[in-house]
Amino acid sequence: MGEAIIGLAGVIIGALIGVVTTHMQNKNSVNLFLLEKRVQTYLPIIEKYLKSTRDTDINSTRDAMDEFQLLTPELLLYGSDEVKKQTERVKNLVLLSRLNIADKKMLDKDTVLKELQEFAALIEIMRSELKIH
Repeated sequence: MGEAIIGLAGVIIGALIGVVTTHMQNKNSVNLFLLEKRVQTYLPIIEKYLKSTRDTDINSTRDAMDEFQLLTPELLLYGSDEVKKQTERVKNLVLLSRLNIADKKMLDKDTVLKELQEFAALIEIMRSELKIH
């Protein structure tokens, strides 16, 4: 009788360990999936920003803003609230700078510096979320 109880306890403990292990594996799979999706979402944002800094024509400004907007669905789905807010700040500053260039206005160095600082802050938020140190 004692051996049966010990055997039953072993089966129960083994089953619990199996359940916990499966749960941890599923959780890790979900986290890995989200991490991969964020990388796929964040990289195009960085690419679009860097491209927008090279193009100063009004048509490329419109194209860059349109391209930024096309990234919004993935960003809304997979991006953190911090990244979404910071991306909007950067997009607004990019638009302002590019429109000023297109209108042949001089760029204020403080505005350019603010845009660069906001972009750098966005990159740091992304790197932190992706656990890149």
